[in-house]
Amino acid sequence: DKTLVGSPWSRALQRALYALVALFVLIVAGGFAAPRFVRVEVTYVVDAPASVVFAQANDFHRLALWALPNAENPNVRLTYSGAKRGEGAMVTWSDPVSGGGTQQIIESVPYEYISLLLNRGEPGEAVAWIELAPGAPGTNVTRGFEHDYGFNLVGRYFGLLWAGMVRRDYLLSLERLAALVETLPRADFADIELSEAFVEADDIAYAVTTVAGGTDAASRALGEAYVRVLSFIEAQGLKESGPPLAILRGRVGPRRRLDAAVPVTGAIEEIASGRDVRVGRTYEGHVAVATHLGSYVELATTHQKMASYLAATGRKRNGDPWEVYVTDPGKTPEARLETRVVYPI
Repeated sequence: DKTLVGSPWSRALQRALYALVALFVLIVAGGFAAPRFVRVEVTYVVDAPASVVFAQANDFHRLALWALPNAENPNVRLTYSGAKRGEGAMVTWSDPVSGGGTQQIIESVPYEYISLLLNRGEPGEAVAWIELAPGAPGTNVTRGFEHDYGFNLVGRYFGLLWAGMVRRDYLLSLERLAALVETLPRADFADIELSEAFVEADDIAYAVTTVAGGTDAASRALGEAYVRVLSFIEAQGLKESGPPLAILRGRVGPRRRLDAAVPVTGAIEEIASGRDVRVGRTYEGHVAVATHLGSYVELATTHQKMASYLAATGRKRNGDPWEVYVTDPGKTPEARLETRVVYPI
């Protein structure tokens, strides 16, 4: 309608269109000016050695206790896949209200650093990390997060708000971590060689002994028991098939029960247990193993570290532990003695 051309209504419409275009340009320009990367780092001092803290972050089953998003929500479903822990471990979470996502450990440096790849169902890559450093006392734990929004301009605006939320959540999670490790043994197990495996049962001949004293008394009692066991093995026509071991059966009143055992081969099923020496089989199943080097006097410390490791990783004991005396103390210098400390789990 030509009568509308140059009318006040037409000019108002043009000004509104110009304003919308200007607003759009401003939003786009602001999006490009907003940071492409959102980065957050929070540090908290945790009163525990790095080995204990690392175990809480290197396994998603443990991480769920203090750091996974909404893990405490009963409606959240967690699904674990990949490696049990460390590099390659993955968790997927889903919530009918807040949605879901995945996390995967892509790098794991024992007792120092863990890197994770995050996918929260939104565009752009997100990475997170947990870094450990000596503190005073305990360990300085740093949680970090970085999201690359690329050319997602709306995401860049969202990232300006998201950074504050992440910083708050990370600080709360580190406070939960500190409270968690306060409930755990805190012996540092970083300096011992640890592994987990499945072991098959062995035939053994063994003698039961009890001791009331310390390491010297236990060594004497075990030495006397091994003499009886070896005599039994020879008399029965059996053969030794491995180094001697001591099964730690726990306390009987004020004394400790130790089973001095020697692995054997032969027709053990045809042999009846004697009054002093018995025949049997060792545990079969999953175990945690620590290698102890040096004096037997220090074995108690290795047991403490093993107990700390089991608690930190959420493992449960599944029977009596035992010690395998790999080297002969009569032929090996004390500093080079090797003992395997084995815990059924």
